[in-house]
Amino acid sequence: MAGYSNQKVFILYEDEHLLVVKKPFGMESQRGKSFAMDQESLLRGYLSSKTKTDNPYLAVVHRLDRPVAGVMVYAKTKKAAADLSAQLQTENFSKKYEAVVSGIVPACEGRLEDYLTADKRTGTTSVSSKADPLAKKAVLTWKEIAREEVKSGEILLPYAINPSPEGGWHFLSIVLETGRHHQIRAQLSHAGMPIAADVRYGGANAHGPRGAIALCAAQLSFRHPITGKYLTFSWNDDTNITAVNGR
Repeated sequence: MAGYSNQKVFILYEDEHLLVVKKPFGMESQRGKSFAMDQESLLRGYLSSKTKTDNPYLAVVHRLDRPVAGVMVYAKTKKAAADLSAQLQTENFSKKYEAVVSGIVPACEGRLEDYLTADKRTGTTSVSSKADPLAKKAVLTWKEIAREEVKSGEILLPYAINPSPEGGWHFLSIVLETGRHHQIRAQLSHAGMPIAADVRYGGANAHGPRGAIALCAAQLSFRHPITGKYLTFSWNDDTNITAVNGR
């Protein structure tokens, strides 16, 4: 893993069971077939260096798309992994996103309910119909928020200071009720509110961080798999953040 030696891992929380980190834009959540850097390999390198073991246990509990930044939790034990994976199917495991979108935002808040079909050939997802046997129900709620209230402001603000497209830029807070492939990207685009820089889904060009779209998993909440304590972590909470090298 020598190629990762200069890459930083930003840890919000760590104990013997969990690692909660900030995944940056442009990085995969887990190891894949490419030689590009990924968050899982960086964390394994960090744990290997810390524990002096060659293959420390680390489980990927959930994922974020490569162009999306956000808060993620990884499990350091099989027991924690099983518990967190079970929580994914309940309200205990909650994620709040923030995004910059263009287009016409029809109200101050809303709820989108669609049926989505993923195309494995193109790697995209589109809104289809309930009659499609491959379609899965997708639900999210959104609320427009003022610029100064955006928790991930330093990440998303670069998009808002670029020349505005027709209809201007809008900041949204988004809560998923389901978790589908490219759900937020596909549903917002279909609703006429594509995410800035997400050209794959019709988003307006914008000059933000390289390899990024204006979408951030800004808050993550879940119950600790051992203590049962309800924990919440935010992207902008740098109070106890630790930056370490992935090796």
